[in-house]
Amino acid sequence: MAIYAKLVRLLTKDMVKDLNLREGQITTREQVSSWFESNYPKIKPSTISAHLLKMSTNAHSRIHYNMKRKASPGLNFRLAGGSSIYWQLTNKTIMSLSN
Repeated sequence: MAIYAKLVRLLTKDMVKDLNLREGQITTREQVSSWFESNYPKIKPSTISAHLLKMSTNAHSRIHYNMKRKASPGLNFRLAGGSSIYWQLTNKTIMSLSN
């Protein structure tokens, strides 16, 4: 059952827009978590982590998420330690979030 009107993957699109994230920009997991905490406080940190993992192109455990490639594009690349995120944003990947 959804807590908010939008799914978390769709809220991620809003976050990208609100934080003005661009191709190649590096953010921390804390920045992403802080945005969700400020805007959607009912979403659990573990849910946010799972969605970041699901959208990470280099996460080995990504294959364990039930997803369709078109529905969940790789939006980010986890850097060493997993605390930093390199955004691989293109118009195509951002637009595919809303499909």
